[in-house]
Amino acid sequence: MEKRVIRPEEVKYQYAGKESILQTLSTSIPKELFPTKKTGYVFGVIFLIVVVLALLRFPLGAMMEGKTNLSIDVGIPMTFLRFNLADPTEPPAKINGLIIDLLIYLILSYAIDVIINLILKSPLIESAEEKKKRPKVFKNKKQSKTIAEKVTDKIITKSQAPNPKR
Repeated sequence: MEKRVIRPEEVKYQYAGKESILQTLSTSIPKELFPTKKTGYVFGVIFLIVVVLALLRFPLGAMMEGKTNLSIDVGIPMTFLRFNLADPTEPPAKINGLIIDLLIYLILSYAIDVIINLILKSPLIESAEEKKKRPKVFKNKKQSKTIAEKVTDKIITKSQAPNPKR
């Protein structure tokens, strides 16, 4: 019987040691800039505030007077819902205004979330107990010269100085 020697083949792993673009970006961006759950909550609150402001601007006085050509506009800065009481067949949704307003609200809620994260993780508002947990960094103190080193420096500087004529 003949023995066969099986030699292992080198396997080239295509992705070994390579980082994707997403991994590179996630390590280079600070954690405070990642959106959290608070972004969604702030977005909802902003949207509710806009709707409540539209309800507060409801033309109740004009409606009580009997005017029929009224419209109720919802949206800041652009109108994304318009309820036209004079023509109820008109569709109330305004897509362009809705898209622009939602983008503005999303950017605003993200900015608020980042500001909240920066404030919460700021070392200025940490308590004394939390500051004790953080390791302290000590600066290297400049070591003072010993007497022997000072004397040596004086002798060397005197020997290098030109001798005055006597």
